[in-house]
Amino acid sequence: MSDDSDKKQTEYDLETAISAAIEKAFPRLNAAAIQHQIEFTIRLGHATITAKGRESWIKRGRADILLVLDGKPLAILELKRPDISVADDDGKQGLSYARLLPVMAPLVVATNGDQMQIIETFSGQPFIAESPDEKAFEALMKSAGKVAAGDRDDAISTLMGTDPQIWTRAVAVASATAISELTATTDYPRRPFGPLKIFRRATEQVVNEFQTSRLVIVSGPPLTGKTNVLEQLVRLVDAQDAGGLFLDCGASEIFRKIADLLSDTLDWPVDPEAARN
Repeated sequence: MSDDSDKKQTEYDLETAISAAIEKAFPRLNAAAIQHQIEFTIRLGHATITAKGRESWIKRGRADILLVLDGKPLAILELKRPDISVADDDGKQGLSYARLLPVMAPLVVATNGDQMQIIETFSGQPFIAESPDEKAFEALMKSAGKVAAGDRDDAISTLMGTDPQIWTRAVAVASATAISELTATTDYPRRPFGPLKIFRRATEQVVNEFQTSRLVIVSGPPLTGKTNVLEQLVRLVDAQDAGGLFLDCGASEIFRKIADLLSDTLDWPVDPEAARN
């Protein structure tokens, strides 16, 4: 079977698993009225990061999905393969997503199709509804908006520590900000990056060098376009979801600069040692 067929089959399995999980987690709700979003956005400081559950499912055998009811987030659904048991900490990443959504989702559901955990986002405790009716969900929706700042910091810490895709996208946002500050405008026409983009042969050479080397130095006389080569390189690796980081700094301050840039982008403390790691 071809790779495309494998991927389609995996996505079909995912859709089937989503429908089954919704029906099991919310039996009293009309499943047809619940929308599921496999791609959704969360806020990390100044950065808007897109979470791609479908990609996660294909690579790791699981998916994070946002369930929406009547236009409001209802739950983050974390699916696991049927052969993997649901553990107590499986809801942590789902909680991280739920707490960092622009409008917090009040519930997190972790399931492998057989076992299931439903967690209240605002408390992080298992959800046990005495009467799972509209009033119970309304109370959860209101409580979800009252999460403490400490919970938010813990959510960011958990998410950044467990999901490399989030780091990759955070780095891409930080790079875009740095590049924007060096892009010419009508008010600042002498900045190094202009509106006309011509792909440079040197960029291709750097890409080829990275196939066999971990360190590549681009050198040359002033005003020959070295900075433009690096900018093109970062855009190229970002397009491949590799996570290129563009910095404007001296070699001695590189990790301090990375830490400051990510801290400003994420509104979350990153020290030089964390940046090095």
